[in-house]
Amino acid sequence: MRCRRTWSAAAPPTGSACPPAGPRAGGSQTYPETVALLTVHVLEGARDGRTVADLMSSGRKLLAREEVMEGVPEMIKNVQVEATFPDGTKLVTLHEPFPEAGEDEEPLVSPGKVDYSTEPDDEFVRFNEGRQVTCLTVNNPCDRPIQVGSHYHFFEANPGLEFDRDAAWGKRLHVPAGSSVRFEPGVPEDVELVPIEGKRVVYGLRGQVGGPLIDIHDSSDEAGRELND
Repeated sequence: MRCRRTWSAAAPPTGSACPPAGPRAGGSQTYPETVALLTVHVLEGARDGRTVADLMSSGRKLLAREEVMEGVPEMIKNVQVEATFPDGTKLVTLHEPFPEAGEDEEPLVSPGKVDYSTEPDDEFVRFNEGRQVTCLTVNNPCDRPIQVGSHYHFFEANPGLEFDRDAAWGKRLHVPAGSSVRFEPGVPEDVELVPIEGKRVVYGLRGQVGGPLIDIHDSSDEAGRELND
């Protein structure tokens, strides 16, 4: 009997009869299968109470190059997963989940590789053009790196980060969609924030908004309490 996984990241089942996630037998993993295995490894580890640092380390040892199809390791430079830990949602990044190819196994092709134009007259795609930009200095006094995704409500970023949170209310990082900023321990980092656009509604994350963003100037904490009452 085949075991099928159908749960979401927010609420996986308990006591499932399915075996732990792992490579399928009888063939090399495709790109989607590889990303799925790495993602499930993080999600299940988070639910089991493992630490971010542990998952970042173990995720790089989950699969070997010979277990996936040719070219797949070159397509996956990092995998980012927002997983639910016992103490809240955190972004886990698996950097370089495959070791570099040896001299005798250098890939002939790199599927998915994008070569950007170096011509000076070529146009650049500009994002967040015309948006109001807020500059902040962020410090990470913790003993491990902290990463924040492009569209995460920066006011609710990891409480271990030190910065002017009132100034970050209703804003996100001014970086390309799908990317993130990594804050190294003890290294101050200057970042730019832009307002969250669209319907300006924030749910989940650390639960400090849970609804529409209210433009405030005196106390963002009071606004958060009002929304959650």
